[in-house]
Amino acid sequence: MHLQILFMFTASQMYTVLKLVFCEYEFKMTHRNKKDFSEEYKLIGLNIAYYRKMRGLSQIQLSERINISRTHLSNIEAPNVPTSISLEVLLQIASELDIPASLLLNFPLDSKEYDKRLTENKTDTTFQK
Repeated sequence: MHLQILFMFTASQMYTVLKLVFCEYEFKMTHRNKKDFSEEYKLIGLNIAYYRKMRGLSQIQLSERINISRTHLSNIEAPNVPTSISLEVLLQIASELDIPASLLLNFPLDSKEYDKRLTENKTDTTFQK
């Protein structure tokens, strides 16, 4: 039965069908393994906020120094709004904070440390100059 159905298609039609099936398979395989990095973006933002505050800088001061909007920096730091960050901005922030960029990508296993940073981040004085 299946062979009879296959013979009903021309070679060109079979090629088109196989191409569509392969494209669908390829799409599923590439998107199946995509990882959601929202948790990592959140942790990077918390690290940025932590080291920014350690340097005594407001969001306005840091954003002006690296030439991005305060809103963008606020979105990057906000733990409830996972925002992607370019490598260039990450390196600029690290440079301005005078820390190795690797510190911003360091995610300790102890969640209590991040709970502390999250609490500190809620009391930010972002509009002070």
